[in-house]
Amino acid sequence: MASVARLVESLEAVHLGGIVEDCVVRVKDSVAHIKAMDMTSSVYIQTECPFDNKDDVLGLGNLALLIKYLKSYASANMELTRNDNTLIVKPDNGATLRYLLSQVDLVPTY
Repeated sequence: MASVARLVESLEAVHLGGIVEDCVVRVKDSVAHIKAMDMTSSVYIQTECPFDNKDDVLGLGNLALLIKYLKSYASANMELTRNDNTLIVKPDNGATLRYLLSQVDLVPTY
């Protein structure tokens, strides 16, 4: 189970109010490293936050939708698992999300 409040804050910062819709999240040693670039390649964003989940690399698209879902459960603990190209998010006492992941090498990063 992971608390996602810090991850949501970081994803919102990367999203830039809709300028950036895709990012790559690399989870390693309980830290999420997030990289993203806007479609014009003029803005590059890199941030990190504590995130207690197993090591993985995730391509996230449609950040607005994911942020909205995660914010509705930001104070809850969640179980995040991966099944091939699907991220499964199960919050305590909430609706399960099956989120289709983007191919990491197709997400623009610097």
